[in-house]
Amino acid sequence: SSPKRLAEKFGPDWESKNLTQQQGYGACLPLLENKQVDAISTDATILAGFAAQFPGKFKLIGQPFSEERYGIGLKLDDKAGRDAINNAIEKFFKDGSWRKAIDTNLGEFGKYFTTPPSVDRY
Repeated sequence: SSPKRLAEKFGPDWESKNLTQQQGYGACLPLLENKQVDAISTDATILAGFAAQFPGKFKLIGQPFSEERYGIGLKLDDKAGRDAINNAIEKFFKDGSWRKAIDTNLGEFGKYFTTPPSVDRY
């Protein structure tokens, strides 16, 4: 989670003095808009999506300070399902659909997402 990663980077004292946690990402945006908080920390694509929804109002700053992977849960022995999902994801990356989705949903902030993630086939 972002609070855990921030505490790891800046120390637990920083966390207790500087963080306001909310239930859900959507609850954070009004706080930023009303200057009740200075920044929002979460997944880069979520932040880019917020910024793209309100052109010129918000911006991304700084650099990522952690890497967290996404996954799709399946039964451990569902090799056919796993292969089908991996094939579909790889096709999404190769046929240009991934780039189109990034550009459509993240606007000018799509430039921060230049390379699709790799697909683990294990």
